[in-house]
Formats: sequence, C-alpha cells, structure tokens
Amino acid sequence: AWAARIGASELVYNIDVTPAFEARLAALRQAGHAATLTARPAWQFDATLGVRRLLAQLQVASLATFSAEGLHEAHAAASALLGYAEHTQGRALSHVHSLQVVRSGEMIELPQTTRRNLELTQTLRGEDSPTLFSLLDTCTTGMGSRLLKNWLLSPRRDRAQAAARLDAITLLRSGLQQTLRARLKGITDVERITARIALRQVRPRELIALRDTLQKAEQLSPTHNSNTELPDLLQRIFEDLQAPPACAAMLSRYVMDEPAALIRDGGVINRGCDADLDELRDIQTHCDAFLLDLEAREKARTGISNLRVQFNRVHGFYIEVSQGQASKVPDDYRRRQTLKHAERLIPPETTAHAHQRLAAQDRACALPPVSSEEWRL
Repeated sequence: AWAARIGASELVYNIDVTPAFEARLAALRQAGHAATLTARPAWQFDATLGVRRLLAQLQVASLATFSAEGLHEAHAAASALLGYAEHTQGRALSHVHSLQVVRSGEMIELPQTTRRNLELTQTLRGEDSPTLFSLLDTCTTGMGSRLLKNWLLSPRRDRAQAAARLDAITLLRSGLQQTLRARLKGITDVERITARIALRQVRPRELIALRDTLQKAEQLSPTHNSNTELPDLLQRIFEDLQAPPACAAMLSRYVMDEPAALIRDGGVINRGCDADLDELRDIQTHCDAFLLDLEAREKARTGISNLRVQFNRVHGFYIEVSQGQASKVPDDYRRRQTLKHAERLIPPETTAHAHQRLAAQDRACALPPVSSEEWRL
C-alpha cells in the first residue's frame, strides 16, 4: 500500500527476497506503481550499516533528533537507498541533510481502490484528467503542483495542521491571493536546481534562474509593504523561504547575466572574480583586434582586395587569397595549403599570436573553480 501511494519510478530491493515477494514486486510494476525494479546485494540492506550511514549523512551523533531510533527495517532500507544513490550519482549526496519519519497512524490510509474510485489523480480509464488533482491544480510553479499531489495522496490526520491551512486560505481568499500569484510568476524549480548544484550537474543558466528566484523570494510575503498580520503558517512559510542575503548577490557577482549554455564553453564567470581568468580573456580580446588590424594592413600592403584572415582548428590562423591573386603574395608569406581556387598562407606575424590566443582559450576553460571562501560558502 505504501509503495502504491508513493508511485515511485523505481523500487530498490534485496536480491535475496523470496520468489513470492518478488512476484508481489512484479505485480506492483504491472499495476503502474513502479517503472523499474532494481536488485541490490543483500549486505547493503543492513540496519546497523544504515544507522552509520544516516549518522554520517546527517552529521549528527544520534537519530533521536529525528525520532528515528529503533526503526530497524527503515534503517536497512536507508542503507541500501543511500548506497544506491551515491553509486548512481558518483558522489556524496551533500544536499541530503534531513529526514522525516512518517508513521502509518499519522496518515489517513487511502487504499488503491479508494484512490482509483475517487479519481484523485487518475480517472477510472487511467487518464490524467478530469480528476480532483487536475481541477485543483492551478499552481503557478511546478513545486506547488508536486506538493499538492503529495497532499492529496498522503493526507494527514493532524487537525491542527488542517485548521492552520484553512486560516491561511481564508486570508489569501480575502484579496491577497492574486497578488501572491503574480509574485510567484517566473519562480524557477529551486528544488531541482539545488539538487543539481549539490551533484555538480547544474548549468550556468540555471544559476541565473536561481538568482532571479532568490531575489523574488524577498517579495513573496502576501502582505509585503502592507500592515496585514499574517497567520502563523504563512509567516513561518515566508520566513523559511528567505535565503541568506548574500546568496543572490554572490550569484550576481560571479555569474554573467547571459552565460553560455554549458560551463565548458566558457563565458560564464564575471570579470573581476579571478585575475588569471581576466588576463586570459584580455589576451583573446587583444588577439582578435590584432588579427583585424593585420587583415587591413596586409590588404593595403599587398593590394589583394579579397585577402581574408581565417581560422580553423587544424591550421590555426592563416591568410587566404584566390588563385587569381596568388602572384601578388609577398615572399615572406609561408604557403600552408593549396586549394582548387585559393591559397592558404601564413604571414610571420600570425604564428605567435595564434598560439597565444589558442593557449589562452584552452587555459581559461581549464582553470579550477573560483577559490574564494565566499563562493565555497
């Protein structure tokens, strides 16, 4: 029932399970409650190992803080799950720093048949709409839609929580809802971006989206610049959404407003962040100016109007002239390649500058991450 409610895309299980249990897993998959079944070695499902892994992952001395002591089956599952996630990602999960224990008595149990008959997230025909979720989901962000679906499939028995939500809704429905929705527009999926940052898979433009979201978070209070008193739930949510003030400023300082799509392409880190990077970029800029000036000077010196300075990775920088103008080529040009309709030649001045520019570009992309203490924090 638990696996069916979660609707996991993958289930990790002990390879030593009985055939009967394996058949139940296969039935879950056939029913659409898991897309993939992954068997893992039995030793990874060890409760003692799970406790050690959780303590190390959460950086605590005891699981009592999370009310997670004595849950041997959960510890065994956590051991296998953490090990599998670290294996697939190839690094430690630095973004996982808390856990939540959900006990069956805290939830309103909704059997699969009940959820299907109520058409919470799927119709009886297996379609995504019209369902209760599709009718209620007017969320402005993807994060809100995911949270709403989780609430529908895993309702809690806590009456105080329900009452607090109703108080918050009452205030929002009094006229502040549209203001808050307008401020939520353009909010990016912070949950996924922060996970990609922790796994070192984030793209430069996602950092800009994160920066913009952090700046907007300061305006998310439905009573921003007003004297309306917030219910406790909304006040707590607003406070939790406030990032440290330096975060958005740090991203503005280090990342260009319009960075390249991929970090390996360069053109991501702002000027003024790293002296070595700035020097290498200046070399590239000055080389470009030199080559433009060289083309103009050589046209004037040789009288070859169709002379062009060009570049490719095989030959580097070279001058190309048509075969009809080849007789005007100076003696100090070194022939590089002969084509059917053109000659490619190298004047003496381009060799050093071409090497310097290529070396600067390669060294700039190979520089280590910005090393300041502020960036690491």
